[in-house]
Amino acid sequence: MQLIWSSRQGRQRASNNDALAVGRKDTWLVCMLVDAAARSVHSQRFAHYWGRQIVAQVLQEPLVNDGHSIIALLSREQAQLRDRFLLEIASYCLLCLDMETRNAQTFHVGDCLAGEMQGGAISWWASPHTLNQEVPAGSRHTLTRSLNARRFAVPDVTIRHVPPGSTLVLATDGYWAECLLEGCPFGETQDDASYLTLEEGPWTFNSLSDADNRLVMTEQV
Repeated sequence: MQLIWSSRQGRQRASNNDALAVGRKDTWLVCMLVDAAARSVHSQRFAHYWGRQIVAQVLQEPLVNDGHSIIALLSREQAQLRDRFLLEIASYCLLCLDMETRNAQTFHVGDCLAGEMQGGAISWWASPHTLNQEVPAGSRHTLTRSLNARRFAVPDVTIRHVPPGSTLVLATDGYWAECLLEGCPFGETQDDASYLTLEEGPWTFNSLSDADNRLVMTEQV
């Protein structure tokens, strides 16, 4: 797989609070995209921690096409946040892709999304957990489900087969909403904007980020 990570700090943000963690194990590729709300000086560290911790733990599990074990892992790790990040909140999207069978599972909470690009258009696999999805006059900036230390939010699970030639995309709302829907140029958004593309090909990872906000774990191939 050929991975390209693009990330830019938002104009209204003091730091880039988006983060990505990637790991490989046998035929599996695991990617965790995290978008932490800018609540404190710990928000950036929170995003990095959740991405790194989840990918590392997933790689230690028997990877099968069974979402129950992943949800149990996410619940277990969320319970540990009370002692570390009591006031932080975030959105995330976890992708588990079998590169041999091309079967993919995603787990998402909040407004980070996964989708499939064909012919330049992206078909998103799920809807964001935002108020405007439930109330016509609601704000897309208000999350109805989030990662936080107080209670576990069960993620939506999507299972797809990825056709040959397709490009997968993981994106934060700064990219899919501000750039793609609202037409704001990448790098000029108010919120942090980040996206990861995954294409067929030999293993490569390229980062086009303005921050050191990605972790790649390949030692378990």
